[in-house]
Amino acid sequence: MKFRLPLRAAQLGGLLPVLAVSLSAAPIVFNGTGSNAGSGNALNATASFAFTGTTLTVILTNNNAVSRPSDVLTALLWDMGNNSAVLTNYDADVTAGSTPGGQDLDNVGGNNEWRFRQNPAGLAGVTQHYGVGTAGMGIFGGGGGGQQMQWGLINGKLANANSPINSGTFIQTSATFAFTVPSGFSGTISNVRFQYGTSLTEPSILCANAAACRPP
Repeated sequence: MKFRLPLRAAQLGGLLPVLAVSLSAAPIVFNGTGSNAGSGNALNATASFAFTGTTLTVILTNNNAVSRPSDVLTALLWDMGNNSAVLTNYDADVTAGSTPGGQDLDNVGGNNEWRFRQNPAGLAGVTQHYGVGTAGMGIFGGGGGGQQMQWGLINGKLANANSPINSGTFIQTSATFAFTVPSGFSGTISNVRFQYGTSLTEPSILCANAAACRPP
């Protein structure tokens, strides 16, 4: 199910306005806040997009503890520019300082759990054109282990966590994704979606731009 909440100023404190990004620009940070009616838990996630030369680096973080699979952050989707830029040289790793340390998450020497997809016509079932995910959701194929939410992002476990959470393999708390963008790219990061759980019908938070994150 999807969740609708009123947008409160306190939830958006310190968020940056959407920017047209030029290479080597300061990071653009999206901070999505909501709640999961299924678990009763708050949801909070951050995505930082940084351009250095022709490299785009995205750091995805789950800022809240979890107790159910639908609290696990399993995908990030976004638009950039006119969505025609082809991103190459995809790399995914557990962020330094997060655990389990030193894990390569992509399909080049890694465990192939976090997968990248892009489609100029739009990804299946969503409005975004680019995305990374560990659950398939009809977009990313396999990954995510047998329960699909394995290797998702958590930030601690609540005392009443259920069996799939207590027995799962997760990343605490961030994953880093890197891409090569076409030389001279300049555009806008927008339409960011934080997706939780193993289905597009589970909780998500939509950010039209960095100053407007809300449950869709």
